[in-house]
Amino acid sequence: MADPTLLFLHLLSLGAWIGAILHFSFSATPALFRAFPREEAGRVVGLLFPGYYQANYLAGGLSLATALAMGGAPGPRIVLLAAAFLLALLLGLGIGPRVRRLKEMGDSRFLRAHGVSMLLNLGVLGCATGALGLAALSLSTR
Repeated sequence: MADPTLLFLHLLSLGAWIGAILHFSFSATPALFRAFPREEAGRVVGLLFPGYYQANYLAGGLSLATALAMGGAPGPRIVLLAAAFLLALLLGLGIGPRVRRLKEMGDSRFLRAHGVSMLLNLGVLGCATGALGLAALSLSTR
């Protein structure tokens, strides 16, 4: 049986991670684009990205670390968490800065790169949500 403190931190970090993605992607960002002109909303969202990426790294890293610390054979939950964390790193350290540079340059490749970044973000959300579902399943079968 998992240490209750590790389990609590695991579930808390997973919930915070998923909640941050859902809020940023489906609440805050769309609200900004509805409330302000496109360019202004884009600037504000751009200012929020560094904190968003840091939240992903912190919550994702803690989710993965606590899952590994709880032991057991690495299974689908660990794979999903590792995939989500790697996608978050790729998004924040790779494609995110590229999207920003392309937008600043007025490059026509911006829209495609932005689309890729949105898909990566959905990938992080899907993998993290799958890992939470597997954690819930493992708790319900004890």
